[in-house]
Amino acid sequence: MRYSFISTLILTIFSLSANATTNKHIIGTNIGYGGVNYGAPTSEESGDMFLGEIYYRYMTMHNFGIEAGYKGAIDGIGSAIVNQISQISDASFSGLRLSGYGSYPLSSGFELYGKAGVTYYTLEYTYKVNDQTKNIDHATIGGEVAGGIGWSYRYFGLNVEYVYSKNSDFDSSGLMFGAQFRF
Repeated sequence: MRYSFISTLILTIFSLSANATTNKHIIGTNIGYGGVNYGAPTSEESGDMFLGEIYYRYMTMHNFGIEAGYKGAIDGIGSAIVNQISQISDASFSGLRLSGYGSYPLSSGFELYGKAGVTYYTLEYTYKVNDQTKNIDHATIGGEVAGGIGWSYRYFGLNVEYVYSKNSDFDSSGLMFGAQFRF
């Protein structure tokens, strides 16, 4: 009797997630820290950056969706210190991205997910040479991939993801933490 009760209870719990409805609209934000490599007029440069983004995701099916977002990045702690003696300073990038989203549900509200898409980012920095400065900005189309783990409960979720972006001007990677609201 005891085993049949436990078996029934476990099967009931597992079937609840199978019949749950998915909210189709999700808005969220991520913040993080990472590195960037880019080509300057006279050399290849690299540094660290604070990353941030906001996004909207529409779930076309239970585990697949389309995501549009705006991402920005500014100099990190190490880059801010080195900027005082470097020819390159005030590096940042920002722009739009459009990605496909896929997830693999685990148990207890957890999921593994991946994103891949196109970006339109503008890289900006100040180039100093011979006591003269020149502001440089260049926009290009590139690509971005991300993978992470998320947890959600009803309308709220948390996530951690690794993201890699590349276009003709720079490549960037970083670890981001985020929150999302489903409606």
